[in-house]
Amino acid sequence: MAFAALASSLLGTSSVFAQDSAVATQRSVTSRRDLDTAETILNFRTDATGSMRAPFSPGDSDLGDQIILMPEESYLPWRLFAIGGGEWTSNAALTDDDELDDFLWRAEVGGVFTPHITGNLFGELSANYEFFRYQDNSRLDFDSLEASAGLVHVFRGLGDLSTWGRYDYTRLTETGDYSELFTDHAIELGLLWPVPITGKLDGYLSHISHLSIDANPGHSQYNEFSFIVGGQYGITDRIALNFYYEFAVFDYHEGGREDLNHHVGLAATASLTENVDFVISGTYTLNDSNLADADYEVGTAGAFLGLNVRF
Repeated sequence: MAFAALASSLLGTSSVFAQDSAVATQRSVTSRRDLDTAETILNFRTDATGSMRAPFSPGDSDLGDQIILMPEESYLPWRLFAIGGGEWTSNAALTDDDELDDFLWRAEVGGVFTPHITGNLFGELSANYEFFRYQDNSRLDFDSLEASAGLVHVFRGLGDLSTWGRYDYTRLTETGDYSELFTDHAIELGLLWPVPITGKLDGYLSHISHLSIDANPGHSQYNEFSFIVGGQYGITDRIALNFYYEFAVFDYHEGGREDLNHHVGLAATASLTENVDFVISGTYTLNDSNLADADYEVGTAGAFLGLNVRF
């Protein structure tokens, strides 16, 4: 999302450049996280009587609907997670000219509370903090704080269509003095429809709308409308291949700017233990804006270790 080439290859980089690239980088990560959230929603299953159902798995299409009769107190509404790793990026500042490749270190901690309210309705409270550190271009370093609250509903009669709505708060800060780069208050609406294909292959279709209510600075405020198609192939019981394509429209509140964003991703996940995953991933993004100096393309490749604990 950076404007123009990063002046003199980051010599004398202004906070405006750092802020623009930070917003776009964090936006890409959040997009992938929304898919993780949507997939997690499918694990919190109840029928109309409150009986717990088996999580969505590659065998569902062959075995039919599986209901596990277990006491309601066995439901685990809390999830704590920590993720750490690094990735190479071909365009650290997300510029159209003078692209700078770099290595980006990322670490994230957070938690999600999804209490069962009634039937197929759940609450959702979440918060996470993430660090972004560039190996060579440290002027682009930033931190990200996100917090959200909302509701999730699964429609059984519509092929387990999951829908959610939430308030989302985002704050990006510079490292060191933690001065504010960007804040955003938004309403997010989303849906995900799982599509069982074969015993080992499952697909999904998803839509996410991000409706910004208030943001600072104003020139970075935008509404987002994204459409995602993806899937997961179970290679073994512990190794899975995930892939997706996302098309998003970013409609900015100021300046008449509109971006068409194409994003593809591929990841291999190995479950080392019940709570620990190792992920190797790669992405490619092409951003086509009606402002010529806001066009960019970027590829990434990285590896991450994740810890998830439910209780």
